[in-house]
Amino acid sequence: MKRELDAADQALSKLYEGVEKGILELDATLQTRAQGHKAKRVAILTEMAGLRRRQDLPLAGLSAAKVHQFCQALKNVLLGSYKAFAKRYLRALVSDIRVAGNVVTITGSDVALAAAVAGTGALDQRVPRLGTGWLPDLGSNQGPAD
Repeated sequence: MKRELDAADQALSKLYEGVEKGILELDATLQTRAQGHKAKRVAILTEMAGLRRRQDLPLAGLSAAKVHQFCQALKNVLLGSYKAFAKRYLRALVSDIRVAGNVVTITGSDVALAAAVAGTGALDQRVPRLGTGWLPDLGSNQGPAD
């Protein structure tokens, strides 16, 4: 991919150099060729970024035993007396819960789950996007409107 990227960069460079030196006339055909090389370059960069992202995922070190152990520990935490911690952990792992009749579907980030199982992820500290428990008391927001 690096060679393909270099080839696309070199082709663009040669086209630009030809225009600068007056060898090539900047017409619609040349513009189309330059746009084709640019599009190829962007596609290669996008594919390279996707490959890098996949390499950075901590999924490689996960085994069935580790996942099972994590599930047991998470179950103990969620059912235990540490309710605030359990809620934060769920918010870090779960992005959506949908209930349709007797079916509950829970979705979340594979990367966040893999990081949590591997023990490399920190809890996400985002403000909740949806839910009723994000502002449990009125706090200091009681001042008059300006």
